[in-house]
Amino acid sequence: MLYLLKGQRALAIRHRAREIRLIERLRALFRESVESGKQSRREALATLAKSGDDWTTLRARRAILSELKAPGSVDQAEKLILDSWNLVSLNTSDANSSRDHIALIRHGNELHEARCYAAALPWLERAHRVAPRCPVAIYDRANTLHMLDRDKEAEPLLRGLLRATVEELRQGCPDSCPDSSPRSLQLDVHFLLFLVLLDSGGPRDEAFVLAAKHLRLRRRGLHSLWSARKVRAEISELRRKWKKGSADQLTRSLDAPKKD
Repeated sequence: MLYLLKGQRALAIRHRAREIRLIERLRALFRESVESGKQSRREALATLAKSGDDWTTLRARRAILSELKAPGSVDQAEKLILDSWNLVSLNTSDANSSRDHIALIRHGNELHEARCYAAALPWLERAHRVAPRCPVAIYDRANTLHMLDRDKEAEPLLRGLLRATVEELRQGCPDSCPDSSPRSLQLDVHFLLFLVLLDSGGPRDEAFVLAAKHLRLRRRGLHSLWSARKVRAEISELRRKWKKGSADQLTRSLDAPKKD
């Protein structure tokens, strides 16, 4: 779903303006409830947790949580919010509909962006089961598996996306793949697979070839979730670590005691 929104600048500006208004309104309600003595902090947060189930509302609540200083209160409040939000979302999702996998992807991505990777994975796995050929569901599931250090599971999913033709990706899910998205998705598959291979101890030479191809394929009309500057910085840093690791390994080998 991130690819469906990429590049829609006007929509993003409107979305951010709405988010700011919502944050201010929720902050005012939160402070009024607590300061008036009508509700404890816990009760006020529980009320906020039921106030909506979209990503903007979730981010607004998290902004309020950041103001809480009492030890443990933020973790407890966030759990309250996510538990309530998941309950609302699960109750409004129908996994029997082939089109509904887009809603499942959206919920999974919202949790992923909130860095709740373990909570996001079941949503994305469910979306993949409902629409097994949807390239966005496959990519997002692999990305979340990577963030959970389950790179061995992510690798075959990403390799499958690279093997597929653009037309196969488009036909796999026309709803989530407008004309430019399959190529954009494959562009980012190259870089994500680069990260997956390095983290899993896979073939490093292949990993850096994939990273170089990602940079070579970037062009106007294709959208990436990473900026070119971020990609180049990441490649340089990982190459430096790789070379240092190889040198350290060679030094350890030379220093090892020899058998007589």
